[in-house]
Amino acid sequence: MQASATSLFGLTVDDIHAWFDLATELLDINRDTLNQANVFPVADADTGTNMLLTLRGGTRQLVREEPATAAQALHEVAQGALINARGNSGIILAEYLRGFAHATTQQHFFDHEEHLQLTAALESAKKFAYAAVADPVEGTILSIAQAAATGATDPSPVRNTDDNTDASTEEQARTVTHDTIRNAVEQARTSLEQTPKHLDILNRSHVLDAGAFGLVLVLTALESVIAHVPAQFRSDLVAPALQNNTAHDNTNGAKQPSPTHGKANPHNHGVTSHDFHDETIVDGEFEVMFLLHAATHEEHAQTISSTLRHRLQDIGESVVVIGGYTHTHNALWNVHVHTDTPHAALDAAHDTCATATTYSIAQVLVRDLVRQVSQTTHTHKTPTQKSADIIACTSAPGLVPDIARTGAIVLLETDLTLTSSDVGRALSEGTGNGAVVITNSQHLAQSVHDVYPDIAVIAATDDAQVVAAVTALNLACTNNPHSSQHELARIGEHSLTETTTIRLDNPTHEELQKDVLKHLEHNSSHNTIPIVTVLSDTHCALALLADFTARLEHIQPNAELISLPSGRRGTGLTISLEWVHA
Repeated sequence: MQASATSLFGLTVDDIHAWFDLATELLDINRDTLNQANVFPVADADTGTNMLLTLRGGTRQLVREEPATAAQALHEVAQGALINARGNSGIILAEYLRGFAHATTQQHFFDHEEHLQLTAALESAKKFAYAAVADPVEGTILSIAQAAATGATDPSPVRNTDDNTDASTEEQARTVTHDTIRNAVEQARTSLEQTPKHLDILNRSHVLDAGAFGLVLVLTALESVIAHVPAQFRSDLVAPALQNNTAHDNTNGAKQPSPTHGKANPHNHGVTSHDFHDETIVDGEFEVMFLLHAATHEEHAQTISSTLRHRLQDIGESVVVIGGYTHTHNALWNVHVHTDTPHAALDAAHDTCATATTYSIAQVLVRDLVRQVSQTTHTHKTPTQKSADIIACTSAPGLVPDIARTGAIVLLETDLTLTSSDVGRALSEGTGNGAVVITNSQHLAQSVHDVYPDIAVIAATDDAQVVAAVTALNLACTNNPHSSQHELARIGEHSLTETTTIRLDNPTHEELQKDVLKHLEHNSSHNTIPIVTVLSDTHCALALLADFTARLEHIQPNAELISLPSGRRGTGLTISLEWVHA
């Protein structure tokens, strides 16, 4: 039977909706389990959350765009997932879906029978997933992609069927398609069980790979929709009991398998041990993520993809670059890397896109992986409620590492002015324990407040005030690890009232004397200590800074001077003055 162009391996637009609704449900049910099993490449306990949020981004675009055909629906999901992809596994999942959708654009695709369409889509998805990763590793989500593609080509059915000569051609086609997806999912589940044999860290931690398990859930949902399994059995469709340990979901009491492997620790009441969580091991100090847009042609977009992956490999690990050419003279990538030098990742993007007609970098998010893994380790040992998340917005690349080391999620303003949508992207990276957003402009503060009225917003007006607020909040969280977002907001706002900021775009010795040093002299008292924070742009004269430091020590010997590179191009200085009681 020849397939219809309005359907996709027998699925309608409604069926595509059902597939991703069910996949999202299964990821949501198993999110905590996947997070707990997340030990590779870094034990930062967020794989389940990242894959869920990635897929939710895809389903939101699907609902919003209302496509007319199943193929168009799949493209919308893939595009939404690309834009909203999070973390290593989420980004690979998004590219896997992009490969799935890409298969439908190939010549004569819809001339093939439904099961051959499905086989081609699984093969294309596998190729896209592998190509996105700079250094592919087996025993991960990639192994599941490979196994599913291989399984789909297996001619033998996984179930016995009675010969039925009266069955219609359409029914026979559905049976073959069903056998194809069942073979694919069966191979994927078998591959999932084998992941600890490929990665010693999984074996030592007694877990199956979390990202691999997540992709099995997505494929299981596809099998369910093709087989038209009633909705009330959805919770039973999670991969069968590959292990001895199971977990219960809170929806209907059905057993859910946990991606755990091996024997449970007899001293922790049946919960599998996570030896790896006792080790703060990371493959780069920071996790850096950003979107890259470029106006270019398709061939050049492919060159940018491969060149950027290689450039990022030189400065980091866990490199994933997904996306590429989208439509006429436009390309979009979602980039992920673990590195010790966030600015080098952005430099690589700038250099790679230098020959594009135009390009821009947006939604640059940076997190401290060492701190994230350390907190995960502590949480596994002593489950506690941590302080609210802190989102710090800045336009100063040089401040990013120091701000991230406080535990804040850093949102860097680069080519485009930050928006409430960018802040929303950063908020989704948090723990859900409440959040405090420190903006770097009044306009952004108002926008965030309008869109997220329940989020505490500290309206810093410049990067120096951002530093002051972050410093105050970091101290507060150290003194009270359970601080609420409202407590932190009050502390941060108070720190700004104690801070005076002076911006000099082209500073001179005279301006520093008149605007800064005189101000310090007039406002200091015997019972206060001035804290002077100096943010210097890339081409600010070193002699000017040295002279300012010497003069400051002369007139205020008890002053505390903090000098930081802003990383912004220019000759300017941003100086904040704060007085604390001695």
